[in-house]
Amino acid sequence: MLNIKNGALPRNYAGGGVLIPADSDLNSNAFSQPGLYKAATRPIAQSLTNCPATKVFLMHVEEITIENTDTWVYIRREIIEAGESCDSYHQYVQINKKTDTTTFGSWYKVSKELIT
Repeated sequence: MLNIKNGALPRNYAGGGVLIPADSDLNSNAFSQPGLYKAATRPIAQSLTNCPATKVFLMHVEEITIENTDTWVYIRREIIEAGESCDSYHQYVQINKKTDTTTFGSWYKVSKELIT
């Protein structure tokens, strides 16, 4: 989880991330691999499908380990917009390894009071 303090992205995340191409669909397996992704411009962010952000953002993707499950993989995705508002959104993804199907949950906005 990215940790926001004082309304700014952490310094070590400011320049990193795999660039997300314009017109991409965030609900694709290409963006479900653990790592850091970046929408480098506002027009790119606004062109994305299944994306709650409308400004430059970073998306942190991590796999959640659950013991004793050989069928399911759980992914947690977090988007943090750059700028004064520094809005944050979370989403959970469920992948069935046996059927190779992916279910993307809804994005939900996280209150800043919960993360500051």
